[in-house]
Amino acid sequence: MEFKDIQIPAKVVNKLSNLICDALYNESANILHMVCKGYGLSEGTSDEAFQSKRNYVNARIRHLSPIELYELAKNIEGKYPKSELDEFLSTFNLDDHLNLISKFENIRTAIIDEVIQAKYLVWVAVAWFTDENIANELYKQSRKGVNIQIIINDDEINKRLTNLDEYFEVYRAPKKEPFFNLMHHKFCIVDFNTVIHGSYNWTMKAQYNNETISIVENRETAYKFADEFIKIKRELLKHT
Repeated sequence: MEFKDIQIPAKVVNKLSNLICDALYNESANILHMVCKGYGLSEGTSDEAFQSKRNYVNARIRHLSPIELYELAKNIEGKYPKSELDEFLSTFNLDDHLNLISKFENIRTAIIDEVIQAKYLVWVAVAWFTDENIANELYKQSRKGVNIQIIINDDEINKRLTNLDEYFEVYRAPKKEPFFNLMHHKFCIVDFNTVIHGSYNWTMKAQYNNETISIVENRETAYKFADEFIKIKRELLKHT
């Protein structure tokens, strides 16, 4: 899946475009080109802005993808008090427009399909990991330079896959102070864009259970899971 494919309805895209134009219209034509540059838009000239501020802004945002337009709107949020843009964003929930796939069958295949698309990183936090097929795909990705990090429980089950620590950056959560509560997460982050999470442990046995995963493509969601991953990792490093 590609993050840019999040389906925000056309009427919402049009609304966002108009509200962004309305918000930036408050800027002086003298500095509008610098303001746009500050938001990552093409700069243009003040002369162009003087001709029509609205046309100036529209020319710089009309090529943006829906999610890029939304991110721009979030960057502008709060800069113009009581703007209609702020009011709209307070009621708009991007999660209602996520690319989300729920899988109940062929879960291992779905996980591998996401792993092999990774370009930068795969961070895994699962209670139990014994599936050699998934481990092999992670190894192939690591050979391409993809950063692979894994958090699992430190128990007998996870000793069945003996070479994880040899090939990957692995952190094992012991069931002792301060980790009395079982590390029961089952999620994976791919490139800070995609999250795989659900009931499915990455074990051979899990293939024969009634399990489910959801694959969510959303940067904000991925960051939240990444924060949780780093939180656990930081605690483990502190007590090792």
